[in-house]
Amino acid sequence: MRKRSRKRIARKDPWEKKASRIASEFMRRYERETGTALDFSIDRVRDLDRYLEAHADLSKEEIRRVGYYFAEIWRHSFGGSYVWDKEREALAIRQGGISVYPIEKVSRVAVQKSPGALEAFAFIYAKKRTRP
Repeated sequence: MRKRSRKRIARKDPWEKKASRIASEFMRRYERETGTALDFSIDRVRDLDRYLEAHADLSKEEIRRVGYYFAEIWRHSFGGSYVWDKEREALAIRQGGISVYPIEKVSRVAVQKSPGALEAFAFIYAKKRTRP
């Protein structure tokens, strides 16, 4: 009788696949509109702030695209995994005991017209993570 391999196959998080796809859509649109290619580095958060400042009346769908792109920047920069928060009915990135809600954050920044808010949020988070 042949032994079966018990090797575990790592399954990709379905939210990660969806976030990556939607973020890529936004990246292509942004490049067509601005001529600038985006990547997932934390430095691109400044570009998102500028984009939100320049586009006063974004549709909910476009805010969602920007939010997923922000989420992917966050995940690539700080780690974590996607989880659906049933209580808030929102997508979060969980890192240890901390949950970050990138799509909600982008939505708030877009509505409140807070210049530089995403960059400030990321900077404060990064600073707190590096403290002993």
